[in-house]
Amino acid sequence: MKTWFRFLFAFLAICSPLALKAQIDIYMKITTVTGNSPSKLNNVQDYKGTVDLTGYIQVSSIQFDFAQTNNSVSGGSTGAGKITFNPLVITKQVNEASGPLFQAMASGSSFPLVDFVLIKSSQGPKVVINKITFKQALVKTMAVSSANCDSVAESISFDYGAYVLTTNSLDDNGTIKSQNIAGWSRLTNTKDINPSVPLK
Repeated sequence: MKTWFRFLFAFLAICSPLALKAQIDIYMKITTVTGNSPSKLNNVQDYKGTVDLTGYIQVSSIQFDFAQTNNSVSGGSTGAGKITFNPLVITKQVNEASGPLFQAMASGSSFPLVDFVLIKSSQGPKVVINKITFKQALVKTMAVSSANCDSVAESISFDYGAYVLTTNSLDDNGTIKSQNIAGWSRLTNTKDINPSVPLK
């Protein structure tokens, strides 16, 4: 009997359940692509230090999901399957990062690391709650839309070879007390918990 296990991560900067307690801002960093983050984001609290988000790209939403297929056998044991990484989809304003992202898509060039930082920013000091890294990320689609707003939005999808999630746990005072890292490479089908090292 074949069973599917699926994990979906969807995050809107304003409409997430997390935002009921605090506003969450999302920023993306891609090597060689300049962003538009506010200059004030240069002293954001992270685990055992701070992070400078100058040059990051502000993002409205991110969504991605994974699927794992196990083959069940009699007796209740399962055989190991291989995880499927479905595309990462982001929404952001059309800005100075749009051109380089399009050029990368047109040329078929991948980015070694695409990093996201999720920040609790509504009250008190700004604190990193999650960092997400996608390795060997390739732009697959770009779609632009406008609805008589002040800005033009675009949706961009990426394929990627590895995923690393860093989660900071906060105490009652909003201070980071611990950190957990999980990750996987679908290229090697092995654990990958080093967000700063590109795939070889």
